[in-house]
Amino acid sequence: MDKISLLPNNRRGAIAPLAALLLPVLLLLSAMAVNLAYVQQCQTELDIATDSAARASSRIFSTTGDKSKAIAAAKKAGELNFVAGKAMDFLDENIVFGMSARSSVADRYDFQANLTPSNAVQVNGALDSTNGGVATFLPAIVGRDFLSITSNAVSTRIEVDLAVSLTGLDRWPTPMTSQRFTRPSQLRHPPVGILATMCHPTHVGWI
Repeated sequence: MDKISLLPNNRRGAIAPLAALLLPVLLLLSAMAVNLAYVQQCQTELDIATDSAARASSRIFSTTGDKSKAIAAAKKAGELNFVAGKAMDFLDENIVFGMSARSSVADRYDFQANLTPSNAVQVNGALDSTNGGVATFLPAIVGRDFLSITSNAVSTRIEVDLAVSLTGLDRWPTPMTSQRFTRPSQLRHPPVGILATMCHPTHVGWI
């Protein structure tokens, strides 16, 4: 009877050693989860920044042909996008001009740097030791003060010839004015280009 009465007293505080053993593991798992989620968020922000910079730079380069203006446009786009809480600062060497081409319609465009005539712009972005990287949560537990992420984006200018063939418009009312379309009599011969059929194949014709 004495031994049975002593059992509850002996079990008191038994959870404390278990908690002491599991607490470091829980802290490590929490730090890893928070850091992983934060790095993924920063990676998404960096992807958006590089995409925006490449698009802005390519647009200016395709309309003006001026590389200095294209670089300035990429930097401006980077300043408007925040990565890890600060504006993305692209350097001149992060913006590369080159040529994008593909061997067939089914293939993807392959970018080659520093080729002429240039029709594409590549923007390379990174957060690493040179600019501070991505700060970690609980670095003493993770073992690193920062993590590095990289991203690159290519924007290509593509020139295509497109001719649209529309038939039956002389019988269809236009959606804006509800008036019937009249085929111009002076346009009897098809222009040079690609015939894009948008109607029944047996009634294809040039406007």
